[in-house]
Amino acid sequence: MYMISTIRKNTCSARIRTVLSLFSIPAFVFQCILLMSADTQAQENKKLSCDTLKADLDSGTVSRMRPDLPVDTLKVRFPCYSDYFEHPDESLCGSELRFNDQDFSVFTDKNFFEIRKHFKGTINYQLFGHDEEYLQSVFGPPVQVTDVQKNDEAPLSTVYSYKKFYGTLLVWLNSDEGIYKVQLFMVPNDKVEFCR
Repeated sequence: MYMISTIRKNTCSARIRTVLSLFSIPAFVFQCILLMSADTQAQENKKLSCDTLKADLDSGTVSRMRPDLPVDTLKVRFPCYSDYFEHPDESLCGSELRFNDQDFSVFTDKNFFEIRKHFKGTINYQLFGHDEEYLQSVFGPPVQVTDVQKNDEAPLSTVYSYKKFYGTLLVWLNSDEGIYKVQLFMVPNDKVEFCR
């Protein structure tokens, strides 16, 4: 296998040298052009990680990253985060990597993504603003339905839990806004703890 790839590499190099000699372009100029395009591509890939976040509710990932990765890895992969808060208080969902301009958070203690209705990235299901009937036409019947109210003055929210291979998808809706939030947990439904 090594000999075959070496032969192919040498053949490819010979072809490039032949093409270069035909056009009288020095080899180092050609190599410089290749290096510059590779560097530009690397910069664009880094920029894409923040400009075009892609949430996949089927795989439980955002831009192919899971929320249960170490926080330092998430900070490197998503350099556009606004703040990192370490919350020892369980009622606040634990530590949070927040993206204010994206309407998105990663809760690193409880290992889940929270995507809110003004999310700037792309999501593989257009759920926000829709009602329960639409939700069930997309995902079918939930494994659990729970009513939650933050305080006496807050509107009542209904949380629909869906079993996924990665854990649990929670979809939050209320009568005023329809679906306004989704959460992607890396644990089964019976291990999910409501917070906030």
